[in-house]
Amino acid sequence: MQKRIIDYDYVLNSLNKLRPGFGLETNGKGPMDLPMAYGLIASASAMRKDVQTAILAANWLVDNPASECKPGWGLGWAYDAFRDGSINPADTVYGITTALAVDGLIRTYKLVGDKRFLTVAVKALEYYANYINLRGTSLTFWYSDQLQDKLYDAHNVTSMLMGQYADVGCLTGNNDFIRIAEGALNNLKTNVKEEQNYCFWHYAEGIKRVSPNCLVHVSYIVYGLWKYVSSMKRSYNLLEQAGRYLDGFVTDSGVLEFHPHHVLRGIKGRRARSWGLGMLLFISTLLENEKMREKILTFLPEYEFSKQRFSYQYGDKLHSPRSVAYLLLGLAPSSVY
Repeated sequence: MQKRIIDYDYVLNSLNKLRPGFGLETNGKGPMDLPMAYGLIASASAMRKDVQTAILAANWLVDNPASECKPGWGLGWAYDAFRDGSINPADTVYGITTALAVDGLIRTYKLVGDKRFLTVAVKALEYYANYINLRGTSLTFWYSDQLQDKLYDAHNVTSMLMGQYADVGCLTGNNDFIRIAEGALNNLKTNVKEEQNYCFWHYAEGIKRVSPNCLVHVSYIVYGLWKYVSSMKRSYNLLEQAGRYLDGFVTDSGVLEFHPHHVLRGIKGRRARSWGLGMLLFISTLLENEKMREKILTFLPEYEFSKQRFSYQYGDKLHSPRSVAYLLLGLAPSSVY
């Protein structure tokens, strides 16, 4: 029997052709349109130079902000982000979703030159600039635009938005955006943990229990740093050290959800969710780590539970576009973007 090749086209064809971000949520809700999926699909297809899919996804983002008066994107359903009893409404704008959507819009704008995509991305960043905690020369972004979420400094959110403010700031000559990005970098420098030959960050400051970042959140931080460095045309050892931390997630038996040196008790050896696998595959390309990329690809077939159906949690049977879109991103062209 001929072995199936899991590549960009194969994964794209597992999604709805007219609404590629439509399907079940990672918690089983739906089917519904998933804003994060559209952002990721726009990025992946723009890098692939798949103009039709990139425009389709970017148009959806333009037409579907969180609400008419709130430029930005979120989940589309109510959610208790930190399990503290505070429920964010369905039209909440989240930092990570907005960063991924802006990334997709800007990549599509650079591909096709449609200024609508740039305009909407700029408006989203202008809106989110209202949700910042300032501490001297450093800053963090709120987890969302909800007041209760200003209490938690999630480093992955700060890094991902930092990268987008740097990229769009340099692209448009917006010095306010660039200053915001520099303030975010200062915060990451302040909170970094150094160990052996790598560095890392805890998931968040301001929460009672200090917890490590899982793979997708570590990858977000590294991507934000990479985006900052590539946009600002500067080099920082911080990116190199953070990249080395990712090496620990890839073992001979699989890609892990948590770094083996910082894993929570009772879940050592847990396999990564597919969105972490896809994000790490993407990062390995950016960092030109071909050895890591090839190793990750050997584990990818283990996440396919039936033809063109990919697990969210390792071993489950939940094909969610929000998770599958990360695989699409990881399988985009292998050049540095």
